[in-house]
Amino acid sequence: MKFSYNWLKDYFSSLPPPQKVAELLLMHSFEVEGVEKKGRDTVFSIDILPNRIADASGHRGVAGELSAILQKPCKIPKRSFKEISEPVAGLIRVDVKDKQGCPRYAARMMRDIHVGPAPAWLKERLLACGINSINSVVDIANYVMLDMVQPLHVFDADKIAGSIIVRRAKESEQFITLDGETYTLDAHDLVIADNEGILALAGIKGGKRAEIDENTKNIIIESANFDPESIELTAKRVNLLTDAAVRFRVGIDPNLTVRAGNEAVSLIQEIAGGKILRGAVDTGKNIPERIIGVRAQKANSVLGIILTEKEMISIFKRLGFGVTKQKKYMKVRVPSVRVDLRVEEDLIEELARMYGLANIKPISPHITFGEAGDTLREKFRERARDRIAALGYSEIYSYAFAGEREKELAKGQGEVLALLNPLRPDMKYLRPHLTGSLLSAFEKNRQQDGMRVFEMGNIFLRSANSIRDTAELEEEHIALGFLTKDLRISPFFELKGIVSALFESFGIDDMYFDVADAGLSRLFHPFRYAHIKTDGKTIGILGELHPRVRDTFGIRGAGGVVELSFTKLFEAASAEIRYKEVSKYPSVMRDIALLVPLDTRVAEVEDIIENTGGPLLADTDLIDLYEGAELPDGKKNFAFRLVFQAPDRTLKDKEVNVIVEKITKTLETNLEWEVR
Repeated sequence: MKFSYNWLKDYFSSLPPPQKVAELLLMHSFEVEGVEKKGRDTVFSIDILPNRIADASGHRGVAGELSAILQKPCKIPKRSFKEISEPVAGLIRVDVKDKQGCPRYAARMMRDIHVGPAPAWLKERLLACGINSINSVVDIANYVMLDMVQPLHVFDADKIAGSIIVRRAKESEQFITLDGETYTLDAHDLVIADNEGILALAGIKGGKRAEIDENTKNIIIESANFDPESIELTAKRVNLLTDAAVRFRVGIDPNLTVRAGNEAVSLIQEIAGGKILRGAVDTGKNIPERIIGVRAQKANSVLGIILTEKEMISIFKRLGFGVTKQKKYMKVRVPSVRVDLRVEEDLIEELARMYGLANIKPISPHITFGEAGDTLREKFRERARDRIAALGYSEIYSYAFAGEREKELAKGQGEVLALLNPLRPDMKYLRPHLTGSLLSAFEKNRQQDGMRVFEMGNIFLRSANSIRDTAELEEEHIALGFLTKDLRISPFFELKGIVSALFESFGIDDMYFDVADAGLSRLFHPFRYAHIKTDGKTIGILGELHPRVRDTFGIRGAGGVVELSFTKLFEAASAEIRYKEVSKYPSVMRDIALLVPLDTRVAEVEDIIENTGGPLLADTDLIDLYEGAELPDGKKNFAFRLVFQAPDRTLKDKEVNVIVEKITKTLETNLEWEVR
């Protein structure tokens, strides 16, 4: 962003030369990318990071930083204006239909103004900041934004039909901007409209219908506060990132709305004349200052320096914060414009940068050297990583963030944690599960015929009884994902086999699959998901993706996921893997076909077979699952292959037949099942 040196000078009795100002800002506040002489002015190009746009994207904010650095008072001009007795309340009707999209909308009205060229000083300041002059009224609105951060928009009051309405656009509604460009909007886009149509794309760009021109006499000055996410999404979708959108998309102080409107009418009256109607229409209210406690001992411990409480209080007051000294801490009142300051650590960072990072001397740490070995948990993590890779799965690494799609999949499992300053709308939450990360990987690699991937990482979720402590909110998980475009392959059974092999490799011999919660049906196929349990405790979930989930993420083909609690897996793993000798005698195989109701799960049939088969039943595999018109209504067919083997002899058909007959009779005790 560009800032005028001459403009900044207006706030001080004296200011160091431009190069010195740039150096001071660089060492204490912002990265100054360039200093350029432009006519009688000098222009700074300053990289204002998103967390500081709310206070420092205006000249007053940068002047406040210089005031704190130089320890010089900053002189903010106090403007005054005269109002006529007629109130504005009966003349401007504002109907905010979407209060989430527009938490606050303020408006003032003026009559009998004269629209003409802006004075030379105003043109020069706008030009220094990269904005061309249009006319006195529009230039003043831009000037106030560059000074106070708050974007404004001015409407020709005589061109507005009825009420000012803040609403979402209708699907495919057309909007023509001030520069004559036409945009097709969708139902997400927030607009400012009247009874006849759209006047402006809220927080982004004004429209042609109520523009200010040389014939304008009566005006309405809009000063509003908009939802950052809404502005961000619309600006990206229509590819229109204006100066106003840059500010609104990160969130600015709602307390600025009325103050900025008053600043604008004062300047307009001074430059363009006119009568200001009494009062303002205001649909919101001011928010209070935040109060944050700061402990001097903690601040010094974090920074590695020794500052007295008196020095800390001095720095806070230079920054414009109120401070009340308590017995064990300082109670700091943070102005609402500093939306980036939320916790104690934020204020400690303010102390550091005002003290000067260059003034913090490096201290060599006291280190005791010794060999540090991996913990048992770390060793187990590497074993798990190696064994999953050996099963044919490739490891991926994802961001620990999630969007609305991933949040929806976690509904009912706990509170999803939202970020205060998300990088993007699709990264506004900490991820509540690894499944969403795998689905995003599937989506990004949709051109592949198949994928076998896994990820190990932390998930973040607050349960109903959780405390507000980071350690309580995160848990390490392992997730495996399988995607195939070959519809003959069942992801459920593929992953079931992988899980069984993984658990067996860790010596966990009491793992089984159980009926899962009905709440998981929004994520998984209604009949192809299960809990993974050991010793009666749920250790994870397994399932084939629901078609709706595949559509949401644009996944082509069939897919499935497994998500396990790493902590529970670690606890369940045997400390010593038990080996048994492979039998040298041949195995005997038998196949069983079973007709069952559609809601019958494979796991419950397998449990009966394995519990009945005894020690000679070495393995049970589902080899076919069929649902078709040839079967009775409401039925499906399972085909199992049973493998029998003895460790000390060759089995005879007669003894195998006895076991198979026993299994058959046990299965048919369920009157809805039929062995075929």
